[in-house]
Amino acid sequence: MEKLDLVAETIAPPSELNEAPVGEVLAKVRLDGDGTLTQQVYRALRSLIVNLHLMPNQFLPEKDVAVSLGVSKTPVREAFIRLAEENLVDIVPKIGTYVSPIDLKRAFKGYFIRTSLESACAEHLARNGGPDAIAALRDELAEQERCVEQGDNDAFYILDNEFHAVMFLVADLPNAKRLVDSAKAEVDRIKGLKSIYRFCRPEGTLLEEHRDIVEAIERRDPDRARNEIHRHLSGMNDAIQAILQEEKLYGMFNRINQGARVAR
Repeated sequence: MEKLDLVAETIAPPSELNEAPVGEVLAKVRLDGDGTLTQQVYRALRSLIVNLHLMPNQFLPEKDVAVSLGVSKTPVREAFIRLAEENLVDIVPKIGTYVSPIDLKRAFKGYFIRTSLESACAEHLARNGGPDAIAALRDELAEQERCVEQGDNDAFYILDNEFHAVMFLVADLPNAKRLVDSAKAEVDRIKGLKSIYRFCRPEGTLLEEHRDIVEAIERRDPDRARNEIHRHLSGMNDAIQAILQEEKLYGMFNRINQGARVAR
C-alpha cells in the first residue's frame, strides 16, 4: 500500500475574518519537516489559504514569505507554482503573487468531483475492505469522540479532514486521493467560511454521520455506504447554494472576495 500524504488541513479557520499582515500570519507557522522544503512551504501556505488566515486578494511578497518561514526564495517560488495550479494564488508577471478570490463555480465542480470519488471509495471499502481498514476508521472515530466530549472544535475540524483522507489510504487509492485534494481546494475555502460564520452542522452531527459511513462499510452494504457519503457531503452543496441565493450571505461573500490588490 502506497503511503499517502494525508494533507489534512492542520490549521483551523480563525474565529473572525480580518486581513492580517503576511509576516504576522506566518510568524505562527512552523514547517512540519516532512518532505522537501517546497512541499513543506506548499502545505503550510495551502492550509493558511483554504482556512482563510490568508485572505482573497492578499498580496504574498516572495521575500517576506521566505524570511518568515526561514527558507530561501526558491522553495517559496516553487510552492507558489503548485498553488497556482490549484487556482489558490494568482501569479502576476513583474508584480507578484496574490491569493486568488474564492470561485463558487470551481467550488461546485470540486464538490462534484469529491462526492463522486469519495462515494466510490466508500462503496469499494464496503465490498473489499478488510479488518485493518475498519480498525483504522474506528480509531479515527474514537479520536473524534474525544474531541466532541472535550468541546475541542478546532481539533475536530482537523480530524474531520483526516477521516476522509484515511478512507482513501485504507482503500489503497492514492491517485484518487490526490485528484480529490487538487479539485477540492475551493471547497475547503467554503468549508472555512461555514465554520467562521457558523452556518455549519454541529460537530456531534458530523460525528454521527461518520459513524453511519463506517457502519455501512463494516456491514458490507455498498449502496448504503455510497448514500451515506452523499448525505454527509451534501451540506457543502447546501452552503454554496445558500451563498448564491441569500442576499446577506452573498454580500458577505463579495466583501471577503474584494480585497484591494495593493503590494505591501
